[in-house]
Amino acid sequence: MVIIMNDEIIKVHLDNPDSDKESDITSVQLLNGGVVSIELIISYIDSGTKFFYTTASKAIADVEVVRPEGKMPYIRTMHDGTLDDNLLSLPRF
Repeated sequence: MVIIMNDEIIKVHLDNPDSDKESDITSVQLLNGGVVSIELIISYIDSGTKFFYTTASKAIADVEVVRPEGKMPYIRTMHDGTLDDNLLSLPRF
């Protein structure tokens, strides 16, 4: 039996703090205080063992992996018609 863990992302880190691209997020901070690299987040999502979300707009927004052709994969919130729950709207660390 596989147990799927849910973790809330509360902050994001970008090497370039002036960036406005989700593809520039390098790590995230979880509600439990842990800091996780984007590579590990992607690995968890791909394996189906962890599920990530944010509540930036007071509603749950699921996080998904994006794989643009010829570029590194990155994470973003699933499209739901609002930018208020975008990962880039979270505080930075």
